[in-house]
Amino acid sequence: MPLRLLTIAFISGFILFLVSTSKIANSQDWRAASKEPVGLAPDPALTPEAVVQVYGALTASGVEGLELNLLGLTFGINPFEPSIKLPLVGRLGGARRDLPLSN
Repeated sequence: MPLRLLTIAFISGFILFLVSTSKIANSQDWRAASKEPVGLAPDPALTPEAVVQVYGALTASGVEGLELNLLGLTFGINPFEPSIKLPLVGRLGGARRDLPLSN
């Protein structure tokens, strides 16, 4: 039963995605897009000091724990299976247990 429900949800989502993107793809041409700035970065004329922007993400999971991704480098702590994750080193700590697969 859960597999059937998952399949129906996936197919419905895929159909919704196709319908929503087909109108956008057919009605707009990206080559005619405006080249004007969208205001994400400060105006250099108004901000004389150097501006450094850092892009990152913070994720939390019951499997992986808490992770911080900065410029592609991942730092993490997993309190459920005491371990830490460091860039270029990997996971340090207790052995990772395999989770059972459920239907």
